[in-house]
Amino acid sequence: MMPPTPHASTFVSLGIAGLSLFMLGAWGILAWRSTRGQVDGLRITVRFTVALCVWASGWLGLALSGVLARLDLRPPPFALLPPGLVVAVALLLRTGAGRLLSRNTPLWLLVGLQAFRLPLELVMHQAALEGVMPAQMTFGAVRGVTGLNYDILTGASALLLALWLRTGDVPRQVVLAWNVFGSMLLLGILSIAVVSTPLVALFGDAPDRLNTWVLFAPFVWLPSVLVGSALFGHALLFRRLWRDRVPSGRAP
Repeated sequence: MMPPTPHASTFVSLGIAGLSLFMLGAWGILAWRSTRGQVDGLRITVRFTVALCVWASGWLGLALSGVLARLDLRPPPFALLPPGLVVAVALLLRTGAGRLLSRNTPLWLLVGLQAFRLPLELVMHQAALEGVMPAQMTFGAVRGVTGLNYDILTGASALLLALWLRTGDVPRQVVLAWNVFGSMLLLGILSIAVVSTPLVALFGDAPDRLNTWVLFAPFVWLPSVLVGSALFGHALLFRRLWRDRVPSGRAP
C-alpha cells in the first residue's frame, strides 16, 4: 500500500529543497574553512562533502523511486531513517572534518547556523496549513489540532545568541543551557514525527494525522538533511564546549 502523494505548494516544496541545499553548501564551506592550513585539509574537506552529497542523494533517490513509500514491506524502508541518521551523525563526528569543524569554527557560527530552523518551521507550518504535514508537527493550532512543535524557539534564539557571542562576552553556562534547550526541542519534534508514522499512528490513522509526506521527494530531505544538520550542529557544539571548558566559566 502506498500513502497518497503530497500536493504541496511551490513555497513548501522549494522551501524544503532550498533550505536543504543551503545547509549542504554551508557545511561544505565550513569544512573548507576549518581545514585550511591543515595537513590533508583539502582531502578531508572533499571526503566530508562527498559523504554529505551521497547521503542526501541516496535518500532522495529512494524517495523518487517510490521504495521509501512502500508501507507493505516489513520492516518498511523508512524505518531505517531515524537510526541511520543517528549513526551517520556519530560517524561524521569521528572524522577529521568533524574534529576540525568543532575546533576551528567560531562559536557564534556554530550557534548561528541553527537559525535555519526559524524559516524551516515557517515552511513546515505552511505545510500543516495545506494539510500536507500533520498538524501536531507544527506550532499553534491548525484545523482544530494543537501543534506540539516549539522548535521555532531554537531558530529565533540562535540568532540572538549568535549576535551576543559575536559582540560580547557570553558565559559558557548560557551557551551550554541553550544547546541543551535546543537539543531537547529537536528530540521532542523527532519523537512526535516518529510516533506519527503509520508504524505507530499515535495521533490516529487518518491521512491528515499520519507523517507520510517525508517519504516523497523533496520532503525526505527534511529528516535526512535538515534534522540531520540540526543534530550534527548540536553535537559539534557539545564537543566544542567540552573541549574548551575553562575555569572562568566563560565561553571562548
